[in-house]
Amino acid sequence: MTRNLTELLPLMAMAGVGILFLLIRFYTQDAPLTRTARGAIFAIIVAVFGACCFAGAGTALQIARIGLAGTPPPTTLGAVARLIGVAMAIALWPVARHHVERATIFTFVVGAGASALIGLGLRSGVLDAARAVYHLLMFGCGAILAAVVAAGFASRAARRES
Repeated sequence: MTRNLTELLPLMAMAGVGILFLLIRFYTQDAPLTRTARGAIFAIIVAVFGACCFAGAGTALQIARIGLAGTPPPTTLGAVARLIGVAMAIALWPVARHHVERATIFTFVVGAGASALIGLGLRSGVLDAARAVYHLLMFGCGAILAAVVAAGFASRAARRES
């Protein structure tokens, strides 16, 4: 059970970051939100922030324990899924408005791309190092993005109530 959770946490963190991209795009207008909708959005943001922090901490511990190389390669299906994720992230690049969004996309593309190449059998020291470092950066950028989105929603909610 614990092993499954640690394997799923990075996927949940990055899927959550994708959801944040959608939330930013759909709720940038000044459409009024109910208290329940606002609470649900903040719950999603907190969950994404927590998942990114825990996944980043897990990545840092893994790097400290086994170094930049040595993580097992993803399965072929996992590699293909990462390539699909990379294609989707590249498609999001034109709609990324802020530097933190672009940094998150860039670190995802490099980290997931390196993982995909390793999963397809192109293992090298450079890919292993890029995979580890960019996963760490990717989770950090995801947590920062979640904090920025939370601050934006909080400031909009405060303006509405005043």
